[in-house]
Amino acid sequence: MMMTIAALIEVLSQYDPSLPVVVQGYEGGYNDVSILETLDIQFDVNTEDYYGAHGDVRGQLDPTKPLNSVLVLKGLNPNCDNP
Repeated sequence: MMMTIAALIEVLSQYDPSLPVVVQGYEGGYNDVSILETLDIQFDVNTEDYYGAHGDVRGQLDPTKPLNSVLVLKGLNPNCDNP
C-alpha cells in the first residue's frame, strides 16, 4: 500500500511528538532524518530483489508508466567523509 502524506501524518500523530525519527543506514545502523526532497519516480518498475520497487530518472524508465512526484526522507551519516 502506498503511503501518502495524509496517511503518514495520521500514523505519526499516534506517537509521542518528542520521539526521534531515523532511517536505515547504507549497510546497517541508522541515521537521523536530515533531508526531505521531492523526486519524480515511476512506480513498480524494478523487479530485482536488491532494488526498491520504484525507479527514478537515473535508471531505465518504462515509457508506458507515468512519472510521479514523491517525498523522499533520507539521513546523512555524520561519520562518513563522502556525503
